[in-house]
Amino acid sequence: MNARHFLTNKVSRGVMTGIALLALGFLVIENAPAGRVLNDALVTHPFGHHIWQEVLMQNVGPDGAVDLAHLRAYPRRLNEYLGQLESASPENDPKAFPTREDQTAYWINAQNAIALRLILNRYPVSTITDVNELETSKHYKLGGKRYNLPQIRAKAIASSPGLPILFTLTDYSMSAPPIAARAYEGKALKGLSLQARKNTLASPSLIQFQRLPNGCVVTRISPFFRSLEAALFTPSIANEEDQDALSETKTPREDRPMSWPELLRSWAPPSLYADLGKPCSQTMEPLPAQPTLRQLQLLRS
Repeated sequence: MNARHFLTNKVSRGVMTGIALLALGFLVIENAPAGRVLNDALVTHPFGHHIWQEVLMQNVGPDGAVDLAHLRAYPRRLNEYLGQLESASPENDPKAFPTREDQTAYWINAQNAIALRLILNRYPVSTITDVNELETSKHYKLGGKRYNLPQIRAKAIASSPGLPILFTLTDYSMSAPPIAARAYEGKALKGLSLQARKNTLASPSLIQFQRLPNGCVVTRISPFFRSLEAALFTPSIANEEDQDALSETKTPREDRPMSWPELLRSWAPPSLYADLGKPCSQTMEPLPAQPTLRQLQLLRS
């Protein structure tokens, strides 16, 4: 074979190989799992939550129940997302979170993801009370700094005081808002948090308003929301750790509401707005605790 024929055959083989690889690439993309971004590193600036989105899409039912058994058996993507959270946060990499909404979405997703990981560490469990370290553990880092869940919740709430962020957080029990099958993103944060508020106010197991014969209103809330009081209200019920977390924000504590009726007044049904403003409507009562976890069992091939 002369040199010309050799080069011609080599080029032809190279072209055919290139076509084959291109076809294979299309096949891989076509068969990629729903929500999967093939190169995770491409969405770190700005910070992306596509891995968390994938975890939610594949493991959360329409009512917010989570397939804990499947996640316990196949935790790789959740652990990879926790690794991303460990590497970057709005504090150590602010350029990755260009808007305030991006920062808030990070803290919401981080709280929900870490709470889920702590539950999985104890699985199989059926109630949130079986996870003793849920509120105290600082095992996981965010941007290189260790937090417990109350501190992360305080960050989320303080970073966006104009939005009902408290309804986006969960501990996966029946006393907490159900997790949405969608990751929170800065650009969609307002709409998603308002939808979470609507769903929560429509759930009598989480919040209730009872108008008494004298026109006063009694507000009842779930125990999960009581755990958020230190981050929500003024002046003295915040504990030292939450005060430290909030001291770095630009939201003065004196601008925060003083009570649940005051906080919920503008979000409650319009028919209750006037009555919730009455002095006799400042009563708040707890709803019974429902520690059972929202678990889902999916049929998987």
